[in-house]
Amino acid sequence: MSSFELLHAGLVDTLLKFLTPQPSDRETEVLQRVIKLLEVFVFDDNNEFNPAPYVLLFEKLQQCLGHIEQFPVKVNDGLGESLSKVMSTYQIKCLPKKHPDTSTSSVRQWSSGTVKVDPLAYVQTLEKYLISRGYCKEEGDDDSSDGSDDDGEERVIRRHQSILQKHKLTLFINNHPLPYDMTMYQAIKRYGTHTRLDDEAHPATHTAVWHNIHTIVYKANDGEVRQRLSAIKSDPYLDQTPSSFLEKLSSTPPIILESYQGMKVIQLLHILHTISQEWSLILKTENYNSPILQKDNLVNQQIAAKVERQLQDPLVIMTSEYPKWFVPLPHYTPFLFPFAIRQQLLHATAFDRDRALQRLHEAHPDITINTEARPGIRLEKDKRCVDRGTVFVQGQCIMNELSASKSLLEVYYVGEVGTGLGPTLEFYTLLSHAFQETQYKLWRGDTIEVSINDHRKSYVNPQYGLYPRVMNQTDSVELATVCDIFNYLGRVIGKSLIDNRILDLPLSEPFHRWLIGTHEKMGLVTLKEIDPTLHSSLKEIEAFALKKEKILNDDSLTEDEKSNRLDKITDDDGNNIDDLCLDFLLPGTDIEIIQGGRNTPLTIHNVEDYLCGVVDLTLREGVRKQMEAVRAGFSVVMPLSNLQLFYAHEMNDLLCGSKKEEKWDEDTLVTNIQPDHGYNASSITVKYLIQVMSSFTASEQRGFLKFVTGSPRLPVGGFKSLHPRLTVVKKSVDGNPDDYLPSVMTCVNYLKLPDYSTAAILRGKLLTAIREGQNSFHLS
Repeated sequence: MSSFELLHAGLVDTLLKFLTPQPSDRETEVLQRVIKLLEVFVFDDNNEFNPAPYVLLFEKLQQCLGHIEQFPVKVNDGLGESLSKVMSTYQIKCLPKKHPDTSTSSVRQWSSGTVKVDPLAYVQTLEKYLISRGYCKEEGDDDSSDGSDDDGEERVIRRHQSILQKHKLTLFINNHPLPYDMTMYQAIKRYGTHTRLDDEAHPATHTAVWHNIHTIVYKANDGEVRQRLSAIKSDPYLDQTPSSFLEKLSSTPPIILESYQGMKVIQLLHILHTISQEWSLILKTENYNSPILQKDNLVNQQIAAKVERQLQDPLVIMTSEYPKWFVPLPHYTPFLFPFAIRQQLLHATAFDRDRALQRLHEAHPDITINTEARPGIRLEKDKRCVDRGTVFVQGQCIMNELSASKSLLEVYYVGEVGTGLGPTLEFYTLLSHAFQETQYKLWRGDTIEVSINDHRKSYVNPQYGLYPRVMNQTDSVELATVCDIFNYLGRVIGKSLIDNRILDLPLSEPFHRWLIGTHEKMGLVTLKEIDPTLHSSLKEIEAFALKKEKILNDDSLTEDEKSNRLDKITDDDGNNIDDLCLDFLLPGTDIEIIQGGRNTPLTIHNVEDYLCGVVDLTLREGVRKQMEAVRAGFSVVMPLSNLQLFYAHEMNDLLCGSKKEEKWDEDTLVTNIQPDHGYNASSITVKYLIQVMSSFTASEQRGFLKFVTGSPRLPVGGFKSLHPRLTVVKKSVDGNPDDYLPSVMTCVNYLKLPDYSTAAILRGKLLTAIREGQNSFHLS
């Protein structure tokens, strides 16, 4: 059957009706229909696994989508220069006005006529201007300004570099409170008094924006306004991620997408992908752990290319004038888009404009961003000095203060000259390691001892990834302390993501399921990912439960016969479940699974309750307050809904960069290392370096990266994604180069290398510098 025939035969509607849960359906009825689909498309006549028909169906639907989708892309080709001129030379005329309900003497009436505002200035820029002119003061402030503005209408408010840590005023247009991180152009376009503007039109045609005088009402902040602002910032199509399998099957495309062709096909693709991910849980088997559909089957190259093209337009990013489908579709069907494109989409749409433009420039250096008539990409930097001896404590204070700030955190250390990217990356690495120390009692797992600078420290062994240890959820000082640290961790995760910093934190996949909101559907098979030993023990107990279920479902047996057989159930070694001598305490703890659990023995009659209780307590209820603290901390930095673009297995790549531990091949190094200032690709010392780097062990690779960049990990994509590029320059020395160590400039990923005579000497000197240069930034 061709994709055309598939589209017009009514099969899409039929499958949607068959697989979509209806309000009157019981859960078992829906699951039976899904199982029937799997029997037809995934298993052959001999009940052998054969996913080819399922994959073919998915591919045909992808082809159908390619034929009918008409998602528009806003292209400014031919208008780019004109649009850039408009956005860099036009100003918006504003008339500030005190809110009539403001009675406090700290807020004064504006008296200086209209002002012109840069259209790309943030709302908070105008707020800061009003405060700086004396129109809002704290009680007791020196009233040294009369609030006059002699320049009148000629006053142009440009973008202020400094960011307000505490907002004193709320600004309104037509009674709509304005988010502080919205541009004035967006605010006027959305809330201004004018006829509806054409979203697809060139901004130069929006004469009402440029010619009208727009009244901006201001008043002192209050709780009601903050609540309304929070409501504005939330996106209606970024709802909470469906937690259960049935909820995901029932999930329909966001309303904003309903007008586009092909949405039924997209909904069916969404359902088939959900079944592909969860099918082993549906069949209650661990024999098949991988999804039916593999990564190569999922991406729709046609739509992905449209998103990529749109992401390369700096003017669209600058004005946030995206097509309506551009954000909600990837959130609804992330699998249609490669990870790299979704990562770029996050940078472009979830962060502030300057960060979005910076990431665009890093990903596509060939793209020109016109900055002639205005300042370029200027992220506000907040520099903090940290004592290495108290990094963890000071880091918590910094995160509590700066989590909600749009400024870029930069760190330098007491008594050290280094500053910039390298020390900041090391700061996040040091925090990552500190979170793993056993003294904070955060994680489950064994303890390992590590010697650092002649001091021994205890860490949690991250062999299976980090996951919170189960704690009694009754309020206590210990739980409050632990939750406070987990909240700190959430802020670090969010801040590192928005600032594009790499963490060295081996968080488990179940941990990430909490972050993206899919934790409620974790089961026994999930336990294998964080504790294989406990999982194995529970599988042995589950064998009793399965034998029990088989007996109870045997209609040929009488109730008495069933009862007798239940009492005789044994394992393969002939042991009865009572011989295990277990009670309803969580294994390895004194936490009760049920009330009175320490006095409740495990029997064949309550085995299901035991299994469900252990799994639920370990994965959910016993860690709920800790993980909610992580989520709350992250939400201070950005909405959790932004993470709906990703799956749990991708989160480590997003937060921690490349996790591949493999040899660096010489071809990759030659392509991605930039020789400069005394060296070129033919220089023998550069060839020695590539030869030495290609021989590094995993530990030596981490040491080298930390020495040169400040982080022991590369970003996703490896060396080619490193910004700035790894550059090797010739280090000038007095005397024999073999007597000198290499040095670095971590802020620009520079390795300064003397002209060594042999590869062996280069290797020895480089490893010595790596070893001696750790934990300090004195080399430059």
